[in-house]
Amino acid sequence: MLGRLFALFCSCHFVIHCHAGQAFDWTIPDAVPETPLQECGTYNITLSRVNVTNKEIGTPPYYMMVIALPNAVSTVSHIGDDSSNLSWQVQNRRGGRLLLTVFDSNGQTGGFPNTFYNVVAGQTQCLPPMLPDLPVITANVTTTVNTCDPWGLFITGGVKPYNITLATPTSPSMTNVTMGPDDNFYSYINRASPGT
Repeated sequence: MLGRLFALFCSCHFVIHCHAGQAFDWTIPDAVPETPLQECGTYNITLSRVNVTNKEIGTPPYYMMVIALPNAVSTVSHIGDDSSNLSWQVQNRRGGRLLLTVFDSNGQTGGFPNTFYNVVAGQTQCLPPMLPDLPVITANVTTTVNTCDPWGLFITGGVKPYNITLATPTSPSMTNVTMGPDDNFYSYINRASPGT
């Protein structure tokens, strides 16, 4: 469904190469997606193997990608170099809904949880300044996008070239696209399995 697939703009300069399947699992031990996260709160991140045959848990360093709704801007932050000692600080404002994933230096992801984390009031000293000119996305389809159907995104505002990240809860991977310097329209062919 369209409501579960998000087009987002990366405000980072990392290139993430997506792999088929999830390379490792990750959790925030002090929170589940239903547990609100506080503004500027710092949380430990735990990585684990997807299966027992994996000897490694990704390749350091590790990063947290945050896809923040309602404005659909994504950020990436370094969370550590030691897979057994990782932490992440919430740098999103209260009222935000966050879709999170951890990835390693090779772009292997820990997948996405099946729901969003909500941000509640906390300290504010770590929050970055508000972006003055957020991009606005208009889609040509506002209902279900079936498998193999096109989904057109028209973008205004922000700063070109646009970087688009397509992600969905429970997915083991994401799709990243950098548009041309003058482009403001992107057409995505939905590759998700039918009914997802």
